[in-house]
Amino acid sequence: MDHPEITTIERTGYPSWMQEPEVIGVDSMGVEIYQGEEIYVLDDECYVKEELSYDAIEILEKHGAVLCIAK
Repeated sequence: MDHPEITTIERTGYPSWMQEPEVIGVDSMGVEIYQGEEIYVLDDECYVKEELSYDAIEILEKHGAVLCIAK
C-alpha cells in the first residue's frame, strides 16, 4: 500500500499541499506559459526563457527583448 501523498503525486504530478501551476497563455512558439515563469517580451511577442537556446536569448536581448516574470 502506497502512502496517500505518493498516490496523489503519481496521479497529478504534484503533492496535495502544492497547487498545480496555472497556465496563463501560450508564447509565440506555441509553448504554454505558466504563472511565475521567466519570459522574454519583444514587441507583442513573448518567449518562455526555459525553452530558448543561449543563442536565441542573446539575439532577443540584442534586439531589445525584456526579461519578465509571467503574471
